Amino acid sequence: MLLVAIEEFRVRTVLFWMAGGLEGRGFEHALLAGLFILPGTAALFLFSRTLDLLSLGEEEAAALSLHVHGARIAVFGLCALVAGPATAVAGAVPFVGLVAPHALRTLVGSLSRHLIPASFLAGAILVVVADLAARTLGQHMELPLGSVTAFVGAPYFLLALRGQEGRE
Repeated sequence: MLLVAIEEFRVRTVLFWMAGGLEGRGFEHALLAGLFILPGTAALFLFSRTLDLLSLGEEEAAALSLHVHGARIAVFGLCALVAGPATAVAGAVPFVGLVAPHALRTLVGSLSRHLIPASFLAGAILVVVADLAARTLGQHMELPLGSVTAFVGAPYFLLALRGQEGRE
């Protein structure tokens, strides 16, 4: 309803943001987002032991004296502190947060102190490469960044789900 009521330029802007993209983003955007993302990332890294305990399951984490409810709230808050500014700058870029950490687990292991920095680096590389592909693959128009990451991420996610079927 809202998209119908506003002018065409704004509709295109909103739709492009919903598909994700780095067009028109510069150092000032990265700096502003970094003011939230870097402290949030550092705090998540400090929570790496807590994340490892949470990955064991609720009962096991509680048996190891972790206050599960409070830890979850803190982790969710930190994740929002990191993901919110990134989404505000780049738009909704699908599958980056799923593909990067899951693909790296086999390379760096599942310990959060190794996986967090590797995932941030791999996610950044994935977004930059996908943005480069989005700008160069479309001959007559620039593709949305989200369509390129979805093209890579959806098959990976489906293969990962298929691989999980045999384990359960």
